[in-house]
Amino acid sequence: MIDLIEMKEIRWNDKLGNYVDYLPCDVNHPLYESAMMYRETLLDNIATFDDDFAIKYLDGVKFDNNEIHAAIRLVLNKNPLRTSPVMFGSALKNKGI
Repeated sequence: MIDLIEMKEIRWNDKLGNYVDYLPCDVNHPLYESAMMYRETLLDNIATFDDDFAIKYLDGVKFDNNEIHAAIRLVLNKNPLRTSPVMFGSALKNKGI
């Protein structure tokens, strides 16, 4: 699993999900291009709901992780009927939760 904000791979090292490694998802990572595509989709969707974010996004500003987290929080609070956070995981093996 790739964290699209932090750009880190989350890898569980045991069957029960007790031990987790966070590995950088950089240019050499096999999922880098796919992750970057989905990250751009995430930023584009945030820009759809937040005009200030959209202006910076269209100007090509590079956002730090805190700005992205704050923008997501703002979008979810301002548009509760049009947006909803989605998370996934496996409670059986404690993975992704």
